[in-house]
Amino acid sequence: MKRWSFFSLLVFFLLTSSLCFTACGDSTATAVPSPLPRTATPLPTATPLPPTATVVVQAPLKPIYNVEALPGHTDTVRLVFSPDGKTLASIRNGEGSIKLWEVPSGKLLQTHPSFLNNPSVAFSPDSQTLASWGDSMGSIELWDATSGKILQTLQTVLQANSSSTSYAKAFTFSPDGKVLALNLNRVLNRASASESSSIELWEVSSGKSLQTLQGYSVTFSPDSQTFVTGNENGIKLWEVSTGKLLRTFSVQEQLGVTRYDQWVISPNGKMLAVSCTTLENYNTPYPGSSVSVRVLGESVKLWELSSGKELHNFKFGASVNFATFSPDSKTLAIGNSDSSFRLWEVSSGEVASAWKMNVSFVVFSLDGKTLFGITNGGINVWDMSSGKMGKMLSSPQTSAILDMVISSDGNYMATSHKDGSFKLWEITN
Repeated sequence: MKRWSFFSLLVFFLLTSSLCFTACGDSTATAVPSPLPRTATPLPTATPLPPTATVVVQAPLKPIYNVEALPGHTDTVRLVFSPDGKTLASIRNGEGSIKLWEVPSGKLLQTHPSFLNNPSVAFSPDSQTLASWGDSMGSIELWDATSGKILQTLQTVLQANSSSTSYAKAFTFSPDGKVLALNLNRVLNRASASESSSIELWEVSSGKSLQTLQGYSVTFSPDSQTFVTGNENGIKLWEVSTGKLLRTFSVQEQLGVTRYDQWVISPNGKMLAVSCTTLENYNTPYPGSSVSVRVLGESVKLWELSSGKELHNFKFGASVNFATFSPDSKTLAIGNSDSSFRLWEVSSGEVASAWKMNVSFVVFSLDGKTLFGITNGGINVWDMSSGKMGKMLSSPQTSAILDMVISSDGNYMATSHKDGSFKLWEITN
């Protein structure tokens, strides 16, 4: 009897050891992507979630409606929320129209014709006015977002129908709604890779043209007092009221020249982040150029906007996909083409968190507590207080997501998909 008990204990011990080993082995199969090495301690935890709350919600999106692609059309759709979050504008490349949808009912409110196959639109800050191209001659229409009535037509000096090829057009209202900026980039000669990039500013109330500049991409400061443009000579800060050039931000490299790819002003209006590429020689003046140029380095430079003082220089071994500030301006999210994604602490310039994963675009929630990112056609969510990540939206039934926008009230997300459809979601948590 004693020998049998000893044998039973031995078998029990071996079985339980085997089960433990198997369970431990299985636990690594569903682990999140391995983190990149950190060069600094993590950010201090902000406001922790209550113990009873779920740190990472696996499905915080509730589908509201889906707009399928037109028969025979798989053109991608660009989406723009009105600042009040009550209207969603959809612009389908190649369709030549702008559609306004009621949020959250999904009711089609208006279909506005566009004379360009790839139109751009912008809502005024009060959500009452929409700016779009008026005709192929380069006029701009301001129309009532509720009635569809044309309120004003602005005649631009930038000709949209020139013999050159226009590859980017964008409208930007100043945050106070008083100024409208148009950005028009044109390829003059693809054989020589030459381009012309121009910006024109108008006073919205009078329709008066205020200023025409050489450069591309306009970013207004939150107080509407200044705006930033850029070209091959650097990033320039301008005064809105006078049109005076206040400062030029530029990089002096011992080897090669710098191309300024993208920039963003922090929400508090105090900092400017600029993505830079150092090239052996500057022969790529427009996106998509086939001219072969050796890249010497990639970086994101952070400047103090008021003084022009360089605060940090984040260097990378791969091109920068995006650089996005958190709403409190304390964190800078940067994603690179080598499938690395980092959250940087702005005050120290150190890495707070890092992941080895391909993130093409991110958006912070309005309160800054949640970060949404497009990863390989799906969307991931990060809880900013804990740094934890969970898969949120990705399934065989959902076509790959190309873009996403979040309403200013933080209640809704709109996603455009590879199959030409777009969807509206309610953010439930």
